[in-house]
Amino acid sequence: MDICRCAVPCFLVISGYYLYSNDTLILKKRVIKGLKRIFEIYLWCLLLYGALTIRFAVKQNDFSVFSLGNCIKFFVYGESDFLYFAPHLWYLHTYLYALVIIYFFNQFKCVKCLAYLSPILLMMNLEVVKEFISPLVGTYHLPLYLTISIPYVMMGMSVKKYRWFFQKVNSNIVLCGIVCSLVLLYYEDGFWVSCGINANDKYIMTICLTFFIFVLSIMSSNNHKNILSRIGEEYSLYVYVFHTFILWLFYGINDNLPSLWSEMIFPHFAPVIVFLSTIVFAILFRALKNTKVLDSFR
Repeated sequence: MDICRCAVPCFLVISGYYLYSNDTLILKKRVIKGLKRIFEIYLWCLLLYGALTIRFAVKQNDFSVFSLGNCIKFFVYGESDFLYFAPHLWYLHTYLYALVIIYFFNQFKCVKCLAYLSPILLMMNLEVVKEFISPLVGTYHLPLYLTISIPYVMMGMSVKKYRWFFQKVNSNIVLCGIVCSLVLLYYEDGFWVSCGINANDKYIMTICLTFFIFVLSIMSSNNHKNILSRIGEEYSLYVYVFHTFILWLFYGINDNLPSLWSEMIFPHFAPVIVFLSTIVFAILFRALKNTKVLDSFR
């Protein structure tokens, strides 16, 4: 579970790593390319999960999901947890906002300012920090694109900038950092619980763990591709954004299938079944996209 907490941060760090360039024109092109790609995927996700949300609202005769508060959460804070089966889409939304902010900072050649602010922004997202600061400044809720997306993207850009240094570091030191981060994360969780503070899955050591995992990955990277690396490169994003839709489909049809499937096979092998089914869905989706079939719906 501790490793799983690093999934979205690692995605953002990887994105920042491949985004980085000393040349402002190259960085501008990469940001625009990233915006187009993520926006296109996110738009299709909104159509898909938006339709599910509307269907659920009509079925329950409850349209409170479209309240002003949720609209503010969506447009201002980049949060989509109110969408049916789509709370995981927040990271795409906030990454889009982060790219827009990076674009404007790059126009004024001051992306470094974001890098300098990132440690502070990252700390401001921790529930532990909020607990101590709130008595002084009051309760606050900062947008996730400021406290998560931008800091982790900047972390990736910084690692890329100084990759010559990290590639010289002994891998055993990095492995030791990963093990220490995991151990300290376990004790950090227990410490905050004992203090009566709900960390809400936001820990100081998660930041360190994400950093060490990524540094280890660039140290051990090679050019040899295999089936798993190809799947990861081409379909990982699609698997992440569409897997809950596939899960919803299975939940919908399970009652109409033999009990051997619904009571024995699916409950025990759901992760594998959903993963493989989502891969097939992603392949079909990309095939339709490449043949311009989906373009007619834009």
